[in-house]
Amino acid sequence: MDGSDVDKTDIKGVFELAMQLYNSGEIDKARDICRRITEIQINFDNVDELYYKGMSHIYSMWETAKAIRCFKKILEIGTTNVNIIFDIGIYLCNNGYQSKAIDCFNKVLNLTEDIIKLHGMAFKLEKISKKNIASEYYNKILDLQDNNVEDKYCKGNAAYCLFIDSLAIKYFKEIVETDKNIQRLYNAANKLSILHDYEATYKCLSQILKFNPTDIVILCGITKLFYILRKPNETVECIEKILKLQTNDLINLYDLADFLDCNKILYSTKLYQKIVSIQKPKYSPQELYIKATCSMILGKPKDGMDNFNKAIKENIKDINNIFSLNIIACRLLSLNKHDFAICCFQKIINLSDTSNGKNENSYYKSICIKSFRKKERRN
Repeated sequence: MDGSDVDKTDIKGVFELAMQLYNSGEIDKARDICRRITEIQINFDNVDELYYKGMSHIYSMWETAKAIRCFKKILEIGTTNVNIIFDIGIYLCNNGYQSKAIDCFNKVLNLTEDIIKLHGMAFKLEKISKKNIASEYYNKILDLQDNNVEDKYCKGNAAYCLFIDSLAIKYFKEIVETDKNIQRLYNAANKLSILHDYEATYKCLSQILKFNPTDIVILCGITKLFYILRKPNETVECIEKILKLQTNDLINLYDLADFLDCNKILYSTKLYQKIVSIQKPKYSPQELYIKATCSMILGKPKDGMDNFNKAIKENIKDINNIFSLNIIACRLLSLNKHDFAICCFQKIINLSDTSNGKNENSYYKSICIKSFRKKERRN
């Protein structure tokens, strides 16, 4: 089967082929197969056909509305297929249909003892501030038998979220020696550190280093944790890995550089230099602010002002970028670049409120108006 002939009699097999291609990086081929699945005339009373057509709408052109129509029809018909209900619940939750998502999750809760699925649903419920509901899922997880290292991690996290600290530590310690998943080990190390079991945190971090991590977020995170644990050799080893890493993640690099700078660690200068040297075809206002700030710290005011100017000229709409512009304005004031600062404040004041982040936009605009008026009074 190569997906060239899409027949609804084997819609499941064709969709699974598309997912194999997708997961192996052949995205265009996968999307093409999914697109052809969406063109099939299906039986709208058949749950499986509705499910695979809905999923194909997602993977072909991210057609959310069409996918949700298929999924809602499935919920109307009814099904006890745990995998289908779980996938629909997660997708509905991600797209703002919280009530229907919770209905799906509750059905799965009553139908399965799959710890990983239960943990995934509890995590989503936490994200939408439904902690009371999530606790029911976490309690069920703790009552079930764990079969593998991922189950143990889920049980550790369940205990952590339920504030059963000793049990959380027990499970996290159990995965340190056997787990080879860097992300899980990093998450466990963070939680062990919060729970003040520094010996177990150190073992977890040492295990991560053995796998030679290349993810910038994880490397920056374990660098900070090693420093907090007062392990200078490991801290330096991580910093040197980061300096050699090919990355254009200015935000995490700057966050680490600022952390090291605040703690008087000389390596911060090398990180500032790395940030300034990074070239990208397009920068966000926040990234321009970071490059400008690093240039100023390194004694290159001209380069810094060039990047500040570019940030001011950006067409800012996103709330995070408005926040960045406000930081830029305050930084410019501290550098006595009042005219540039006023340009920043005026730009934010003139921004029209959008449907997303309306309250936050108004908040930042009010701050800028106050700063702007103070400056006018001074003149």
